Amino acid sequence: MMKKKLFLSLALILAGSPFYAGCGDIDRSNLLDPENDNAVAGQVAVVENFVHRYTSGDSVNRYIAYSQRALYDLHQDYAEKMIVLEYHLLLTDTSKKDTLATGDNQLRYHNEYNTGAVPRAFPHVFFNGSQIGIQGASSFETARQRYKTILDTMTVRKVKLFGDAKKTFDGNTLRINCKIARYGDKKINDLLIEYIVIENLGNLTRYTVRKILPPESIVEILPGDVYELPEKTVAAAGLKDTAKTDVVIIIKDNITKKILQACMAR
Repeated sequence: MMKKKLFLSLALILAGSPFYAGCGDIDRSNLLDPENDNAVAGQVAVVENFVHRYTSGDSVNRYIAYSQRALYDLHQDYAEKMIVLEYHLLLTDTSKKDTLATGDNQLRYHNEYNTGAVPRAFPHVFFNGSQIGIQGASSFETARQRYKTILDTMTVRKVKLFGDAKKTFDGNTLRINCKIARYGDKKINDLLIEYIVIENLGNLTRYTVRKILPPESIVEILPGDVYELPEKTVAAAGLKDTAKTDVVIIIKDNITKKILQACMAR
């Protein structure tokens, strides 16, 4: 792991760099000056939707469809301020299979969000971790308005963290590089960095979670520093189309598990 000092010219470098991935609404007027206490980035809202679709007949429960379509519609409005993740899960009734479900998705649902062995209902949507959770979607309009109310509050926040990432494919290997900038005059401790590979598989599967990679821990980032994480690699086997594959990087407080910031490596 390496740390690099954040200089006054970083804003200009990032703006023309392949690393710049639009991971927040940056106030460029301060040039990301590490000595400027007003340097901030826009909070990116991470929306995790736990869903199920019946592989037999390729059908989707209408309430899940309402939820997904509402989030797709909202994503057009919030753009880079919002990241959507769709985790496909198995049901207790094993005859109702979802071939996009994975064991990692199951563990994230049951362990990360303490939902117990059996979900009460799908869809189950979480905003920035366990901060806010909503179950059900009685209609497209109702789901959209409920989600918008939450997103309006989250996406106006300003934070002292900025994530910057890129991905490349080297043959059958996916390589991910990530940097995290700490603004202000206070260090930050005990961070957990999560890497989630998503793929656009088409209608009602646009943000399908395909792989959840082992996380990385950061002991501290000093104020005015850019922390460069070690390159992350994973086999691309199983992905249908690498051109439609992205990686979401989530920055969490390792103690509270609260999502502090996020960005997309495209």
